[in-house]
Amino acid sequence: MSIVAATVTPGYVFVKDAQGRALLTPTRLNLLGNPVVNVNLAGSIAPADLGASVGNALLTAVATVGAENTNVVSVTVQLANLNGALVSAVGLVEAWLSNTAAGGPDVSTFPAGGVAPAASSGVELVANADNVIGRYLTNSSGLLVLNYTHAAGALSGLYFCCIIAGKLVQGDVALSWA
Repeated sequence: MSIVAATVTPGYVFVKDAQGRALLTPTRLNLLGNPVVNVNLAGSIAPADLGASVGNALLTAVATVGAENTNVVSVTVQLANLNGALVSAVGLVEAWLSNTAAGGPDVSTFPAGGVAPAASSGVELVANADNVIGRYLTNSSGLLVLNYTHAAGALSGLYFCCIIAGKLVQGDVALSWA
């Protein structure tokens, strides 16, 4: 950053009292003109840099639903920041299946074979209720792969949804078993 020149508009002078309150003084500042003041911005954050910093600090996820393979549909969840870069860190994922892409909780048909994280891709913290909802930790690379098993015939129309750091990540692709 560099030095910014700012024009000062005449006005009153404020001072702090002993309690830290701002007080208006009877003195007027610069009644005869509008001086230019140079402000050194070295070490400050530019608005564009601030946006990038905030985006890097806030988490979301990228969720991908795979095709069925021997009665198993895998859902891959990868942590990412709001700027789209993948994040290598352990994160909490609350995941569930819904019969709507909007994430509604109404699911009447569940995968019959259960759900579990794939080896080395995260751990289950809270057991699933009816193979629909659970709480997981990603691995240190920010990756979680959930394997949903259903061997009891055709099933479709279930959407994967999850919450990462308080942000709802909705599923655009439905899980289906033939």
